[in-house]
Amino acid sequence: MTRRFAISALPFLGMLLLAASLAAAADDYLKLVPDSAWGFVAVNGPAALDGKLQDLGRQIQVPIPPVLEMFKRRVGALEAWDEKGTLVLLALPAETAAAAPKGVLLVPVTDYAKFLAQLNPESTTDGVSTVKFVNDHCLIRNIGAYAVVSDSLARSVLDSVKQAAEIPSALKPWGAWISSRDVAGVLLQPGIKNYSAKAQAALSAAKLMLGQLGDQGKQAVAVFEMYEKILQAAQTEVSALGIGLEIDKQNTLRVTSRTELIPAGNWARYLAKAHAAKEKLLHGLPDDPFVAAGGSVLSDDMMAGMMKLSFGFMKSMPEIYGLSDEQIGKMVDLTSARFKGVHSMSMVMGAGTGDEPLYANLLGVLRVENAPSFMAGYDEFIKQYNEIIKGAKSPVIQRMEAEKCDIAGMAGYQITMAIPKPPAGPMPPQYDKMMEAMFGPGEKVVFWIAPADEHTIVMGYVNKAPMERAIAALKQNKPGLAADAAVSKTVALLPPDAPMVAYLSPQGTIGFVKRMMSVVLPPGMEERVTIPDFPPTQPLGFAVTTAPNELETTLVLPSDVLTAIAKYVQHIRGMARDDVTLVP
Repeated sequence: MTRRFAISALPFLGMLLLAASLAAAADDYLKLVPDSAWGFVAVNGPAALDGKLQDLGRQIQVPIPPVLEMFKRRVGALEAWDEKGTLVLLALPAETAAAAPKGVLLVPVTDYAKFLAQLNPESTTDGVSTVKFVNDHCLIRNIGAYAVVSDSLARSVLDSVKQAAEIPSALKPWGAWISSRDVAGVLLQPGIKNYSAKAQAALSAAKLMLGQLGDQGKQAVAVFEMYEKILQAAQTEVSALGIGLEIDKQNTLRVTSRTELIPAGNWARYLAKAHAAKEKLLHGLPDDPFVAAGGSVLSDDMMAGMMKLSFGFMKSMPEIYGLSDEQIGKMVDLTSARFKGVHSMSMVMGAGTGDEPLYANLLGVLRVENAPSFMAGYDEFIKQYNEIIKGAKSPVIQRMEAEKCDIAGMAGYQITMAIPKPPAGPMPPQYDKMMEAMFGPGEKVVFWIAPADEHTIVMGYVNKAPMERAIAALKQNKPGLAADAAVSKTVALLPPDAPMVAYLSPQGTIGFVKRMMSVVLPPGMEERVTIPDFPPTQPLGFAVTTAPNELETTLVLPSDVLTAIAKYVQHIRGMARDDVTLVP
């Protein structure tokens, strides 16, 4: 029996060995990436990608030329390319930190001598030839299965590309991730540090200029200071960043990113608190036309971190929020305690219709450890909030009033606050009209909060009716938006059980824009501007997933969305030819 098993297993083992050898060959180019490299871009199987692009072009009725063939002709070499290999562009450090990185192209070849001969080398010294490559003089040499090409003035850069005995440890985690994408770019730590420093220098220069523009300039400076802090932290928290593009067999476009964190950093420790979703994050949200919807798994530590980040941002902008350090500290403690025991949060922005306020269909659902405990003393929470902000000179931070009320048979609260005013400077045109279009008449914002069951809290804004329908549906355990057919198709394209998801409806978004434009356009312009309706499609999908010391994001554009976008653009062009005034 053992012998029969061994014989029957031989073909399977052979397949595994073949797959392993192909995988090893696929990322051989990683052995050529110097430790000093800022990053690189890899194109896997250029011929296959070319075919995918042309298939996609046929589907969306937008002709896409054979890019690989065009590139070959521009290079002046039509033969000896390894079209199933990986074409790589390295970004290597230049002579000075201020200079742009030097590019080195790794061309996979089946026969280097034949490839080189097509380029008519002018001279060859120590295996390095001078050729005309894409109408420029370049240096080229052979390393393994690659023709290595660089600028003719960068001999030292070309010489820095050497084949290591094995893939550097920093790049080993990236091999499988890159090879599973059609195109992938990776920014390594030297590049992260360099670009972070350059971005900080640019922000510093902008801050000096904006600081002379009065209160509005100060607000922008505060925002830039927050970006500076993020860039500074990235230098010590992130070891590599990647972005990938992929077109699958159904012509769905996937844009993915991967962030590798330094294990001892604060970001990695914060990320370790994330976990997979145990429930459908869209469950219970109304199954109505929407603009955007999504949800996120939460924990006490995550909520506390979010509160610190949010109020830290407020602290950096005293001209807008007017809160002292002491008030900020009290606010963090108060909100962190109030939202303790929240397991997840989901929200939906409904598309709405007619003249109802734009935010009349904004709804949120919290899944909590204990809904009665969460709701107990909510009016006291509002009182403490009002006490903390007392004396704050801020057009944005407003006092709130809480009133007990009945919502769909559940004991809840109605919360009312004045509409925030612009932070500084002259009032924007039609500001009051815009606020009324968003929140309704009365110069106030009204929202409601109530439990739906022992573990679910519902929040509604401006209009109580959608909230009442949501509570009734949750009581009956109806899946709501989670069961929507179009949404479900997009859900199936994303990683399962992702701790954070978001969906954007193109049709709902265009509809929302049309309703907004009817408010912001000057009188008399509304009749002169035409925004065509977008057809019904699946929504775009976005998900965030985590692993130890890693954060990944996935954005999917389903094929029917890409087709609809192409037809929509063609329709807009037709309208433009017919002299119709429009806002795309």
